[in-house]
Amino acid sequence: MDITIGQQCKLCPDIHDVERQERCSLSSTKEARTARRKQQMKQQQFYEKAEASCKKLRCIDLG
Repeated sequence: MDITIGQQCKLCPDIHDVERQERCSLSSTKEARTARRKQQMKQQQFYEKAEASCKKLRCIDLG
């Protein structure tokens, strides 16, 4: 089976593969950023609750 493929025929799927890989990379990066952001929000809420508890205890001690 002697088939010769021109450069243009080879270039099209190569470009498609690169574009698909870039989209996949961006997706995983976006997922990682979203996960980090959620973790930071949880941590911030924890600190805010802890700070509020400390303030309440100080008011009780002073009062």
